[in-house]
Amino acid sequence: MISIVKTPSKDSFFNLIKEANREMLFCAPFIKKEIVDEILKNRNPGVVFEVITSANLANFVNGSLDVEAIKTLLEAGIKVINFQNLHAKIYLFDNKKALVTSANLTNNALYNNYEYGLLLHEDEKETVDAIYSDFIMMMDSELCGSFDENSIKEIEKFVKKFNNNKLTHIDNEGDSILPIDESDKISNNLKGWKKDVFNCLQLLDKQDFTISDVYSFEDVLHEKHSTNNRVKPKIRQTLQYLRDLGFVKFVKPGVYKKLWINASFSEFSKRTEVQA
Repeated sequence: MISIVKTPSKDSFFNLIKEANREMLFCAPFIKKEIVDEILKNRNPGVVFEVITSANLANFVNGSLDVEAIKTLLEAGIKVINFQNLHAKIYLFDNKKALVTSANLTNNALYNNYEYGLLLHEDEKETVDAIYSDFIMMMDSELCGSFDENSIKEIEKFVKKFNNNKLTHIDNEGDSILPIDESDKISNNLKGWKKDVFNCLQLLDKQDFTISDVYSFEDVLHEKHSTNNRVKPKIRQTLQYLRDLGFVKFVKPGVYKKLWINASFSEFSKRTEVQA
């Protein structure tokens, strides 16, 4: 059986959580702390709970993705995966029921917005199993990273630096981009390899770049870190760190995108208007 789930979907959603007794797998790009609190309050003891979301510094700064929501999940022992190409909203319960919907894990989505979704019940096992397999494939993707206590602390630091500035911008590819009029706001708050690789990325006069572009700075980075003779692996590792802080998007293997631009918001708006 397949049921239509429309807003307000909070009752249907939280009933599914209360009924789950083994495992819940959720994915949503936008997550708010108040909904996380409700989920944890309604989750049965011992139920495995894992979440996929999408790290982007601009979304953390403008509040569409709560740092506090991720922190609360981590403190509760929940594994939180960073899959930056995510746009899907899928909620799996015991690999028996699957809610596929337009609704993120936010108050507006569950209480106010006109959202629309389909709930697949236990007799749709073949389709639910396929959704489950796709979910696991996302979690195992080489493009994925994960959040931990240290990355969240660093993200919090940058969010405070920008004072919850709402002036982020959606570019032509649908990514949230953070215009930065003073790059020192970031560079001066990074250390070691993260700072040095970030500064190298600043020198690239393009938004999208390849691993070869970053390898072109190998000699510069080796000079700064002369005791490290494995510069290329360290570059790749550092890009992973920058991804999980929301500075860099992993587009596909070997291809990346900066999620910031060196410009004021007004400058960036003019640029994108011209491009459009």
